[in-house]
This record gives sequence, structure tokens and C-alpha cells, in this order.
Amino acid sequence: MTDCQIKDFISYLKQNKSDKAMMANLFRGRSSTTESYAYPYIPWNMDDKFFEKSKKVYLFIGSSFSELKSSVDDEKYNLGDSLRRLGNCISEKTVNILFRQVVDSETVEDLIARLARVVTLCKNKGIGINLTSLAKDVYWWEQDSENSTSVKWACHFYSKGK
Repeated sequence: MTDCQIKDFISYLKQNKSDKAMMANLFRGRSSTTESYAYPYIPWNMDDKFFEKSKKVYLFIGSSFSELKSSVDDEKYNLGDSLRRLGNCISEKTVNILFRQVVDSETVEDLIARLARVVTLCKNKGIGINLTSLAKDVYWWEQDSENSTSVKWACHFYSKGK
């Protein structure tokens, strides 16, 4: 999964965000029992040696986009920024616990399950999420032996920015 593939997918989603049936089917991609409804809308690269992981990331990003729609943030923010802004809207203690749970995820599956809650909370509070950055971070989560993604998110989460 390359940066270009991620950007192309998100661009495709933006072009079709008014297609209610497509968005509903993409949202169903969040559950393993209904994910097949989202299959027609996600890119399929059978040559990708990490095909299963790519599929999970595309399903997650597709379902997240369908939920967020107008709250997709194209700025240079990462998940840490979105969670920091969320802390201004709900209990800071709750957001700190949620942040710890997210960064303590050991597998992509755990991470995606925890991030689904973050996406819903951010949507409910009108906080944008940079899905391009998030897709890359999720894709490389298990290969990140230095925990650089967690550190990057923590730097932004604990910063005093806007």
C-alpha cells in the first residue's frame, strides 16, 4: 500500500460521498460479518504480499470515511492532534484512557477496533481526522519496532497546540 494508492482511494471516496448506498455499504465494512458489502468499493491488488493487511486498512478507512464524510481532515494533523482536540470536548480523563488503549494496541486488528471508537467520538464532536495519515500509520503499525507512530501521536496529543 503506497501513499499514492491511499490518496487515490480517499479521493475516490470524496468524489462519491453523496452516494448513500455506497457509504452505507462501506460502513458495513467495519464488521467482519458484513464486510463483503464494502468489497466492490475497495481497491484489490492481489499482487500485494500484505494483501490481507491492505484489505483491513482499506475496509477501516472506507468505513471511517463513510461515518465522517465532512469531517475528513486534509491538514497536516495526525491522530494525536484529533484526540487532543477531542479532549477539549469531552472528559480529558476519558480521552487519556482512550489514547493509552489505542497506543497499547499490539495488532492491527486491535488498533482498528479501538480506532473505530475514536472515529465515532470525533464524528459526534465535529472533529476532523486525517485519514491519509491514519491509513499509513495503521498499515505500518506492526512493523513499527521503534514505536515511532505511537511517539509521533503522543507528541501531538500532549502538545499545547490548537
